[in-house]
Amino acid sequence: MENRGENMGVGCSKKEEKKYKNHQQQIIEAKTEYQEPQHAKREKAEGYEQEITKQYFTENIISLINESDQEFEELDKITDTKDHKVKLHQPKETIPLLTNQKTMIQGSFYKMMVVETTTLTLTMSMQTTINLTKVQQGPLKKHKNKLIAAQGPMNNTVFHFWQMINQEKVSLILALCNLIEGGRQKCDKYWVEENKSHSFLENFKISTIKVESLGKFLIKRTFKLTFDGQSREVIQLHYMGWPDHDVPSGESMKEFQQVINMCTEWLLLNTDNNFKCMFHCSAGIGRTGTTIGLAHLQIKIMQQMVNGIQLDNVKFSVFSTIRQIREQRAHLVQMRDQYSFIYHYLNVWLENKEYKQYIEVNRKKIKVDHSEYQEQ
Repeated sequence: MENRGENMGVGCSKKEEKKYKNHQQQIIEAKTEYQEPQHAKREKAEGYEQEITKQYFTENIISLINESDQEFEELDKITDTKDHKVKLHQPKETIPLLTNQKTMIQGSFYKMMVVETTTLTLTMSMQTTINLTKVQQGPLKKHKNKLIAAQGPMNNTVFHFWQMINQEKVSLILALCNLIEGGRQKCDKYWVEENKSHSFLENFKISTIKVESLGKFLIKRTFKLTFDGQSREVIQLHYMGWPDHDVPSGESMKEFQQVINMCTEWLLLNTDNNFKCMFHCSAGIGRTGTTIGLAHLQIKIMQQMVNGIQLDNVKFSVFSTIRQIREQRAHLVQMRDQYSFIYHYLNVWLENKEYKQYIEVNRKKIKVDHSEYQEQ
């Protein structure tokens, strides 16, 4: 792995940044040189599904990263079987939001497969079914179907895209790709310029009311969606520092941390309403799945701390988390490096501890009963 954590952490000091870079260099060297002691290994017989404590995670991060390639192979075996594909469904009437691009898998054109029960039928478009996934397993039971994984829309599916946002009450959009990548269009510009509006129908209008630059690689846009005389705001966080089939790196990491933190805070504070958060990149699997997985893990860790569990004793499983979301949409977290990146990023996030201050300020707002945790 390259050093993918430069400038990690909003407002981090030069001392912290130097410490992080030294830590990353140790991990890079360890990929080929380190042999973890036998007691530090998780026995394969116990399975990667087993949750581990934060203390175990940080003390054994090098061996865990070394094992991540093997974990990813096991993940593929579990979520890419014939039995699993029987559960996946591509309805004949489904309209992929990304209609002019096909993903090449094992030498054949492959339409993104999703579990039939998690697709969406648009009531305004003659019962048209579109290709997206409502994630049924969230970090909390109240997050069921609150997260949506979607493809980026192209010109002829922008209307379907906004129909979905309106119908599903999406109020936060995480856009994780550039419009053009590698000389090819990966997503249409589905919004208008600031202070401009576009009407799809007489009773359906989208306006861009505010555009804010939050950094070199991050833009926040505020839209007003008006349907049948009723208006509401929709926020888009557009992160442009993540290359396709890769992971965030270098100076764009600061903005990526902002995106994840804003997403997790929104999800923690919006468990009791019907509004949803949508994630999309180009195909809606690699960058989308990695971001959903990280948000899921961070929320689970923070909620345990809110309920009085000491940081070193909180438990989680990267493998189990990604397996759950992959069983609903094929190939979420698409690349080995993206899976390994989850371990890298989570380790840095845990050491940064900015979230402790957020928890203290919002403890009463985000406290939940232990029964709200999703079972692994």
